[in-house]
Amino acid sequence: MTGKKPRRKLKNGFTTGTAAAAAAKAAALALLGKHLPGKVRVALLTGDFINIAVKGCFVENAFTASATVIKDAGDDPDATHRAEIGARVILLEPEKGLLITGGPGVGRITRPGLEVAPGNPAIN
Repeated sequence: MTGKKPRRKLKNGFTTGTAAAAAAKAAALALLGKHLPGKVRVALLTGDFINIAVKGCFVENAFTASATVIKDAGDDPDATHRAEIGARVILLEPEKGLLITGGPGVGRITRPGLEVAPGNPAIN
């Protein structure tokens, strides 16, 4: 016998960016679909999908909706585990598409080398 304990399977979670995407999707669905989703399905970079529970979602007016989800880091020792991550969707011009930007609490990219330029919101 080697005396080694069998490895347990790690609990999966999701990133802060995935949490923000889920909150934004929930808010957009509420605004455009006129219903408040209890969960949303989000595509991952792996091609897989994950269903994420929506903690809160409300339509503020005909042009604005907000939603929040609770971040689940799984077994990763992440400081944002169980943080409430929110998004607000504002419809500016219906035919112009969506503009995604970071609000209060979202950091900004400071150096080149990522997929987006410095100065843009950074949620990773």
